[in-house]
Amino acid sequence: MRQVSRRASPWLLSIVLHGVLILIGLSLTWTIIRLEDRPPAPVAEAGLPAPSMPAVLELTPMEAPGPRAAPDPPAPEPEPVPEPQPRQAAPPLEAPSAPVAPTHMATSFAGSDLPGGDLVFVLDASGTMIPWFHAVVDELDRSIAAMQSKHRFAVVLFKGGEALSVVSHRMRPATDAARSAAVRWLRDTPRWGGPGLGSDPVAALERALRLDPATIVLFSGGMDASTSFSLDAQGVLEALRAAADDASDANGHGAVIRCVQLVPNTTIEPDPLLSAIAEAHGGGAVHLITPEELDP
Repeated sequence: MRQVSRRASPWLLSIVLHGVLILIGLSLTWTIIRLEDRPPAPVAEAGLPAPSMPAVLELTPMEAPGPRAAPDPPAPEPEPVPEPQPRQAAPPLEAPSAPVAPTHMATSFAGSDLPGGDLVFVLDASGTMIPWFHAVVDELDRSIAAMQSKHRFAVVLFKGGEALSVVSHRMRPATDAARSAAVRWLRDTPRWGGPGLGSDPVAALERALRLDPATIVLFSGGMDASTSFSLDAQGVLEALRAAADDASDANGHGAVIRCVQLVPNTTIEPDPLLSAIAEAHGGGAVHLITPEELDP
């Protein structure tokens, strides 16, 4: 009997549980039916008209936002059109000009300004010039270097009554080569014997006038006729006048003679013969220079 009751217990429990579940289902079903049969609750109206709704709402598709296009720039105002000008013939092309020669400094000798043109330097090579002759050559070198190369020069020495042409008896272009040759010749004193004897410039000035320069520079330490080497001052002036007249008749003009005198100090009066030569041949007053000024 115990075995039979043990086998029947599970079945009874299952039947009871199924019955409970059926009852719960029936209760829920009945409740739902009652709720559906109840009338709807009245809606209180506040006197406002019922909004009219369109039967069908048309939805406009919205475009996705994208980069905004830049506004078009304003159209530029038209520029005024210039009236056509009458055509003119183009000027002819010019040939390239020659390079401009450099401007040279003013030529001078021992402080005496000299005009442009061909120059002849007539230098005193007497014994009184021995201590200063090297400075005279230096000054000559500077003067020729300041000349324009288109002009010519010559150098003539006088000692006693003798005239010595430096390098050549003719005028030479004022080039560096010609200047260097003249300076070398003057410094080579054994070649020409060096300064000595007295001062008679007639032969040297006559030779210089025959070269037909624009200017002659006569440089001397003085030719006073009262010295032991006496000069006939009047005879010198007459000989120079005759030589200048011959040069003027042949070439149509006469050279100007500038006189420069080396003096111990500037209180010394110019040599009378030099003053007379300068006055007679357009050179003006004698330019005085001291050894300190000549050889700075």
